[in-house]
Amino acid sequence: ETKMDALVKMGPESWKGWAEFNMQHITRTFPNYKTSVAGENLNPLIPWSMGCQLVSLNIQSPGAEVWVNDGRFRENGSCGYVLKPNRLIHGRSQASSAMREVTSKIETEFPVIVSLRVLAGNRLPRRSPCKVAKKSSILPFNPRVRVSLYDGIVSDHKNVMPLHHNTKVVKGNGLNPTWNESKTECANFKVLSPSLAMIVFSVWDVQDDGESGTFVGASAVPVSCMRQGYRSVPLFDQNHMRIGMHSFASLLVNARIRAGNETKENEKSIDLPLGETSTNMS
Repeated sequence: ETKMDALVKMGPESWKGWAEFNMQHITRTFPNYKTSVAGENLNPLIPWSMGCQLVSLNIQSPGAEVWVNDGRFRENGSCGYVLKPNRLIHGRSQASSAMREVTSKIETEFPVIVSLRVLAGNRLPRRSPCKVAKKSSILPFNPRVRVSLYDGIVSDHKNVMPLHHNTKVVKGNGLNPTWNESKTECANFKVLSPSLAMIVFSVWDVQDDGESGTFVGASAVPVSCMRQGYRSVPLFDQNHMRIGMHSFASLLVNARIRAGNETKENEKSIDLPLGETSTNMS
């Protein structure tokens, strides 16, 4: 983990050099012992984008990084390894290499713009009863959805931190909350590395302060596995399972993907190459 942090600070040339190294070698990363005690994790997209094959995490501590890891390997039904993108296995194709002089074996991806409208929720699990003023009471359920983009590192991506979008808070309704975001209110992310990027949907129960919240459920979806249109996103609990109250919890979203170089006057939706085993958005 310390090495990964150092490579990020060294810049794009170091990232590309490490990715080229991993075309012929196997690399495994481990959490720093200090973060292991605290239960913290490095964003797994950082070593993945450099071609690292084995990325270890502190899975005993639930968090966004663990959700991302869980979503990545649910791509094939959680039954084994997931192949790296071809550009990190074979490098630049001969055709693209012949077109122009290149300084790296890693082929650059074409960015896409992902628009996600959170429309509604279904059967969100209520938080546990708590003690307030020595009397048992159940606080009102005020769900809010956070949509986060975890993008892979590319040459012109200076900020490796995830991007977030928060919906409004729905007061007192966890059974069938409705956000019905418009096109101007929804999440719009420019994804620079579609083959690696992950979208995380997380639901939080927000109380009076309007900022902090209690975790309700989450789901991570690879951008390469997303389908356009109206989609149901299943929610998982802190242990990445759909049992008990989480068995039927889900979000209804509308997804749209278009080329990143398209202007508003010439917008055109595109279809990403989708695997037959993608099961995150049905």
